[in-house]
Amino acid sequence: MVNVPIAALASLNKMRKARTLNGVANAILDSDPELNAIVISLGEKHGVGRAEFLAPRGRTKVAAARHELCYRALTETSHSAVMIAKALARGHTAVLYGAAMHAKRNNLAVPRMAENMSADRQLARLKSKGESIHGEA
Repeated sequence: MVNVPIAALASLNKMRKARTLNGVANAILDSDPELNAIVISLGEKHGVGRAEFLAPRGRTKVAAARHELCYRALTETSHSAVMIAKALARGHTAVLYGAAMHAKRNNLAVPRMAENMSADRQLARLKSKGESIHGEA
């Protein structure tokens, strides 16, 4: 019997899961011309490939492009955040957060469903309760 470190097994399982998620995401993007067109146009605009949009992590440039993708997908299509998340191999809250962050960075209206992800709204809610974040008064 071969002794394999537990960390190596965990890493292997993560790789298998990522491959499966990316396979599903690619199948969704291939079957949805609206989302695929947005991915292609933003890829050209930001110099980001489709694989980078689906990668679990990425450079700041990739994250900003992915946030714009979330924003445009929520505003330009009728897809739910869950469907968009499946197409990006992410969770629906990541889609909502990305859309809210893109809107905030570019002074745009926060898209449907993403209002609750607004950092300003969360801070205002905590201040109204008399609480603070990171020592703010």
